[in-house]
Amino acid sequence: MRRVLMVTHDFPGSGGLRLDKFARRLPGLGYEPIILTVRTGAGDANGPASRSGDRVRTERTLCLRKSPFRIFSKFFHSWHLTTYFESLFFIPDLYVTWLPTALARGYRLIREEKIDIILTSSPPESLHLIGLVLARLTGARWIADFQDLWTTKKVAYRPPTALHDRIVKRLERAVYDRCDHIIANTRGNERFYKELFGIDGRKITVIPNGYDGTEKRNGPSRTAGRSDFTIGYMGYFDKKGFPWQDFLLSLKKLVSSPPYPRIKLHICGYMSMEAKKFIQDRGISAHIVHHGDLPHAEAFDLIGRCDLLLLLMFETPYSRAIVPHKLYYYLAMSKPVLAIAEKGGEVDDIIGRTGTGTTIPASDRGEIERFLSDRYMEWQARGALFYAPDPAEIEVYEYGNLTLTLKETMERVLSADRRDACSGAPPGPVS
Repeated sequence: MRRVLMVTHDFPGSGGLRLDKFARRLPGLGYEPIILTVRTGAGDANGPASRSGDRVRTERTLCLRKSPFRIFSKFFHSWHLTTYFESLFFIPDLYVTWLPTALARGYRLIREEKIDIILTSSPPESLHLIGLVLARLTGARWIADFQDLWTTKKVAYRPPTALHDRIVKRLERAVYDRCDHIIANTRGNERFYKELFGIDGRKITVIPNGYDGTEKRNGPSRTAGRSDFTIGYMGYFDKKGFPWQDFLLSLKKLVSSPPYPRIKLHICGYMSMEAKKFIQDRGISAHIVHHGDLPHAEAFDLIGRCDLLLLLMFETPYSRAIVPHKLYYYLAMSKPVLAIAEKGGEVDDIIGRTGTGTTIPASDRGEIERFLSDRYMEWQARGALFYAPDPAEIEVYEYGNLTLTLKETMERVLSADRRDACSGAPPGPVS
């Protein structure tokens, strides 16, 4: 059995991080994963190696998880000052402090365990530097798995100076040039890599996030037996840039008009005081049920029993290439989706190909109101909403199929390595 060193900062992660899903399935495909991640607390102090569900070997090392500049937030009551100093001193990000211990442990693991291939999975993007150095030191093949864009995503990438910008972009370019293969998590991001960075398409494989087909909804839900038309939302509701206000205003207009529809919006996840005040000031508190942060399985069960699933997306030049992880969970819930998002983007494409719902731009409030009114009337008449998805298209995003794509990608990278070794030619991009 071949061995793959999977480097990630947070394992297994909240809500079912995709690397955990891959790691649990790879042994059945001939690959033994060894996870290299950070030590998160006292529970990890018993030893560097542990096992997730007694199946995945996990090696944990020390990392500076708290910024030394957090003192500024206490004395000056300004978190922005803390993050500014972090961006000045830690390049490309705070978690670069993990490199020394990760490199030492990774190098030993590659030598002792005879690792065949390295997979680095961001965020944070600094961990790809671990793959960069380890591949250079050991000669192991290296795949860089990007779950998001790096310097192109302006909402997250804000270098403090022009010098920092040049350094980070050089590091990014080095990762793209020196890794053996790149995994993009959306087709839109794949286009960014090819068009903006000139990366050969043969060097890129698209492996999106997905859903776990083994997750089942069990037992009665809090929304079971209700006489209301229910809309479900899972995750951070009022994230900056999300059109949550547009949706709530559309909902307010609907529930304030005769015959005063019985509609409840169920939210599982964080909601700020600003959003709560917005709801109260608009007089729609009776139509909003906030369940707070729930365990993933409980939130999945509750939201999956709603009549309509809500997805909110910000609209920016790069958001067309972004897919929120919750959309993949929604695919597994077998309920229609309303996406308040830009037309023609990746979200709209997935919803259209799978036949799982409707996309409406946030600017078209009238269309949102008409859609909600029509679906409510349909629910009143039929007791359920029409839903005719394409099962084959949905199955593409099941983690079993995605893991098979990952396995095939690693096989191609290793096969290219063998061909290059036999021919004496330098390694090139794989097809």
